[in-house]
Amino acid sequence: MRKILSIILALIFVYNCHNSTGPEKKDPRELFWSVDTLLYPECPQTMMEDIWGSSANNVYAVGHSSRNTLGTMYHYNGEEWQPVPLSFHAGGPLKGIYRIQDIYGFSSNNVYAVGEGSEWESKILHYDGKSWKEIDIPRRGSLFCIYGDAPDNIWAAGNMGTIFHYDGEEWQTDSLPHTINHEYEVSIAGKSMAGDSVHGYYLATYSVKNGIMYDHLFYNNGDSWVLKDSCQEFTSDGIIELWMSPSGTLYKTNWTGIYKYEGDEWKPMRDDVAASGIYGTSDDNIFITAADMETHFVLHYNGIDWYKYDDIFQSQDVPYLDVFTIEGEVFVVGYTTDGFPNKTVIWHGK
Repeated sequence: MRKILSIILALIFVYNCHNSTGPEKKDPRELFWSVDTLLYPECPQTMMEDIWGSSANNVYAVGHSSRNTLGTMYHYNGEEWQPVPLSFHAGGPLKGIYRIQDIYGFSSNNVYAVGEGSEWESKILHYDGKSWKEIDIPRRGSLFCIYGDAPDNIWAAGNMGTIFHYDGEEWQTDSLPHTINHEYEVSIAGKSMAGDSVHGYYLATYSVKNGIMYDHLFYNNGDSWVLKDSCQEFTSDGIIELWMSPSGTLYKTNWTGIYKYEGDEWKPMRDDVAASGIYGTSDDNIFITAADMETHFVLHYNGIDWYKYDDIFQSQDVPYLDVFTIEGEVFVVGYTTDGFPNKTVIWHGK
């Protein structure tokens, strides 16, 4: 009898294991928020603007520091944020000045950061899990964004039409069609990218003509870049940031709202806010940093409606520029603008 009972209990245990859905996922609108303030020692400006991580315990924030070689990158280990010593001035392996603009990666030991050096030349840095190294690339303009859908398919884009592609073996210069370039005072400068090998890749760039900023959307189907459209930046057609969901739906933020790309047209989802950062895990779990005439805040979209996080400090003096989510946790980065020193503010929801 005891043996039969043991068999029954074992079968129940196995059944429950195979049919368990795991821990219940937390409602993204019921996160508990904490905040960290970052200021590099003796630094008038510590202004992180971009954020990415391979896990909730391995997150990077990058941006501007008035110390140039110090305080341009921070790392979160699950407990605290610490500056990453890139420059040899801070005990790091790299020589020269590095201004970091963007960061992206594929794992804890495969991370890329891009920016510029002392003469605004292209810089690509790579972290292999042990140390940061500078990648040897041709001298081109400053790099503003980096993105890829696989470790052997990465683009980095920036000023003066600068664009590089990595195929897993080497970085090579790529090119954009510049049929409109001769009309502009400032050459095409890449600023955001999204996509995958199934749905293609999109690159947002900007130019300046007669003192007016224009945005351009380029598309690559795996062979070459083509111009999709151009428009004035401070309109509903402009672009601040691109994000593509796993389903292949393309989204953008701009000065007038949040939009979804459908049938080669941008359809408004919200047209009553100025939006900047956007990131999510699906079409019904998207986070956006935004602002109106009164304050800056963070929004969540669940596929049906919008929710504003009132727990996050809201002020015109603290713009939130980027957002990132992984493993059910959310990170929002911005900085203070109400006088020196300018400090980085990072909200963490979990």
